[in-house]
Amino acid sequence: MIPTTYSAASPALLPVASPRDTARTTLRLLARHRLRLAGTVLVLLAATASALAVPALLGTMVDAVTEGRPWSGLLPPAGAIVAATGTGVALGRWGQLLLARTAQDTLAGLREDVFATAVAQPSSVLEQAGSGDLVSRVAGDAEAVNTVIGKVLPATVSALFTIALTLIGIGIGVIDLRLALAVLAATPVPYLALRRFLARSGPVYRAVRQAEAARGQRIVESLTGADTGIRAAADRLGATAWLDALPEGLGTRVGAGGHDLAAARAQHLALLRLALVAPDVALLDEATAEAGTSDADLLENAAAAALADRTGVVIAHRLSQAARADRTVVMDAGRIVESGTHTELAAAEGPYARLREAWNRAR
Repeated sequence: MIPTTYSAASPALLPVASPRDTARTTLRLLARHRLRLAGTVLVLLAATASALAVPALLGTMVDAVTEGRPWSGLLPPAGAIVAATGTGVALGRWGQLLLARTAQDTLAGLREDVFATAVAQPSSVLEQAGSGDLVSRVAGDAEAVNTVIGKVLPATVSALFTIALTLIGIGIGVIDLRLALAVLAATPVPYLALRRFLARSGPVYRAVRQAEAARGQRIVESLTGADTGIRAAADRLGATAWLDALPEGLGTRVGAGGHDLAAARAQHLALLRLALVAPDVALLDEATAEAGTSDADLLENAAAAALADRTGVVIAHRLSQAARADRTVVMDAGRIVESGTHTELAAAEGPYARLREAWNRAR
């Protein structure tokens, strides 16, 4: 995520910063908060020193018991242990908050640098890398850095201070030299493990970066395609005009807790959803029942467009919909009394023909 310059020899994806670039950029960003950082270091050092004082005080108490001193002699070191523990916890918490604040401000500066670096690149570079890579850098990498800042960095800094003060304690004779020998004997194990991890994590990280960039690109393309698909379906069903007139266009939340739609608009939206799902078989039950005089033709045309290229079973009282059907079934008292095409039923002078004649008179 560290901003770097682009090289013509780089792959299509945006380049990943080298360890040297990362260290240089980190120092430059931290330098903007040098006073706060210095205060944070002092607070964390004090917290670590307070924590390390506890074992020394416990040793004093053990020595006192071993030498047979009166129990009253244990009270001062016991009180000091309580005080050191409380001080260490309070200073540690304060230091972590200061460190997190400094790191968050540094991360904000890093985001600004990433954006500025991206904007400064030739448009052909960003187009070649794809939107997914840029989005994953600013979002995914930022989240990873945020995790490091919140969890890993405080623990790492505290551990480093503990090691430093322990070595100082050994050097001045406060801590037994045998402890130093034990520490030195175990040091090669984590050191070699760390070197092995760093050597192998680089290629894995690059592979993960490529996978995240590809995934981000697919998401961007799918969202773009989804918007394009919705607009194409809206054009086909005649819904574009009123959808664009909504407070936030296609991004408007409708229904419970959102923008209230008129009944005819709600039915129109349901037909649009049907067209987007594109099932093989669709069942419409009074899909245009709420259409008034002004919306009747609009909804009927939308229903016909939504059912194009698929099998549709339409339950309706509007005979204009029956006229569009390949086959119409007339029911009376729960029983089928007629079945056929619109032309056949209109010429048969049966229930369908009588209904149609009455409907035409009422229009």
